[in-house]
Amino acid sequence: EDGHYCESWSLPTGLTYRVTGKPHADGSVAFLIEDISDEMSLTRRYRTQLDMRQTALDHISEAVAVISPSGVVVFSNHAFATLLGKAPDESLADIRAKTLLQTCRERIPHPGFWEDALALVEHRHDARTLEKVMPNGTVCRIERLRGRFFFIGIRETAGETMSAGALSA
Repeated sequence: EDGHYCESWSLPTGLTYRVTGKPHADGSVAFLIEDISDEMSLTRRYRTQLDMRQTALDHISEAVAVISPSGVVVFSNHAFATLLGKAPDESLADIRAKTLLQTCRERIPHPGFWEDALALVEHRHDARTLEKVMPNGTVCRIERLRGRFFFIGIRETAGETMSAGALSA
C-alpha cells in the first residue's frame, strides 16, 4: 500500500531469500532479491548454541548467576530462579546485583558475608573470591571473572537438593 515491500522467503531446499520492493519512476516497482541463506544459517546456529548452553546451565543443580560490570544479572539458571522464589522460566535479566544479593541474604542468612559480596560486586573489595559454608550447609561463592564480571554459585552440600524452602531455613 505504501509502495514498500520486504519479505523473507524460505524455500524447501534450505535457501532463504530476502525480497525487497521499492517504488520506482512512472509507477513501476523495483525488486531486489538477495540470497541470505548463509546469514540465516549462522543466526539459526547461534540461537541453537545459546539454547543448548542455557539447557546445559539449567541442568546443573548448583544455583549459578553472572553479574555484569554495570551490576545487572546477565544470565542465570533455573536453580538460581528457584532460589530467588521466581518461576524457572522467568528472566532475571532486569535484577540488579544489590537486589539479588539482598534476596540471597534473606534466603541464606549469614552475618557479614552478603555485605562483603556486595562490596566485591561494587568493586569496593579487593578479594578475587569469597566463599563461605553457611550454617545450613549451603556453600556460597562469589568470584571475580575477566572483564569485571562476577560469578555467583550457591550449592547444597552432598546428599541434599536445592530448594527455596530448604535454603530459607
